[in-house]
Amino acid sequence: MARARQRAGITWTALLATLLAAAACRGTATITPAGEATDAGGEAAEGPGEVGEQDASATGEGEGAAADDAGEDAAPVERFASADGLVSAPRPAGEGWECLEQQAEPPSPPATLIKCRQDDRDRFFFVMVKDSEVPASERRDVDRLVDEALPRTYGELFARFEITRSAKVERHGIRGRELWIEAEHARMGKIRKRVRIFVNGPHILEISAEGRPEVFDAMGPVIDAWFAGARLANLP
Repeated sequence: MARARQRAGITWTALLATLLAAAACRGTATITPAGEATDAGGEAAEGPGEVGEQDASATGEGEGAAADDAGEDAAPVERFASADGLVSAPRPAGEGWECLEQQAEPPSPPATLIKCRQDDRDRFFFVMVKDSEVPASERRDVDRLVDEALPRTYGELFARFEITRSAKVERHGIRGRELWIEAEHARMGKIRKRVRIFVNGPHILEISAEGRPEVFDAMGPVIDAWFAGARLANLP
């Protein structure tokens, strides 16, 4: 399994306004001005779908412990972590995975992400954890980020998209939102995405999975393990 580390500058206003973008389906990933690892260009949206709001049954607390304490007989979980220690997650088991780290480079505001993706680009799929830091003048709560910024972001990235489900989540008293998204990209076709977002002070904290629908559905156990085992230093 390959591990790559890349650095690129980003503009901070763009990073806040575009929390999550489509990830690269081939080639070397970079942090773009949109703030995400991508080489996929988005088309203008025809309009966002309606968001169905509901409370999540799980709070997110203790999820990581469940992933790590799988029992005495379970094989030890290999973790993939950023060099600065801000984010880590269980590396997906088996062959065919590439994991990489990315960090924003000064003078851009701090941002660190890790992602593991299928190295077969025809099986476009990745899981990601990201910690982004925003200046005081651009901070907003998680609901405003989700309700105001994401529709603009996805409207630029995808030819069309729909947020099919939105749930409130909580981790150690910090409120968050979890979204399930169906989208169509001009070049890559249909995309399925799940993302969990928290805001803690200046930090925007994200855990996500994205890919072609048939691959995404087959990766259910990988997604669940990634979401349960993700660790963010700024999300206690």
